[in-house]
Amino acid sequence: MTADQALEAALLLAKTEYQRDVLTGAQRLSGSDLKGTARKYAGRYHSTRLALLARIAAAGIPFRVLTGDRGLKFLAWGDEPQAASTI
Repeated sequence: MTADQALEAALLLAKTEYQRDVLTGAQRLSGSDLKGTARKYAGRYHSTRLALLARIAAAGIPFRVLTGDRGLKFLAWGDEPQAASTI
């Protein structure tokens, strides 16, 4: 499965706009960019990210959580080792 195919399949499993944003990189995987009222509910956002990753894994969509040079976590999609999406 290519990176694009894996991401498209994962997006179908996202239940909220926030989850889609995490998958596409608009929101960080760690949740460190939550602001205002959302920051107050960081624990709930963390739970929803874990639930999303669990659904993706259960569906058999290939992905890996990698850590970049500065500690930023990102998702690498598909079976291709170089396929990465910074989040």
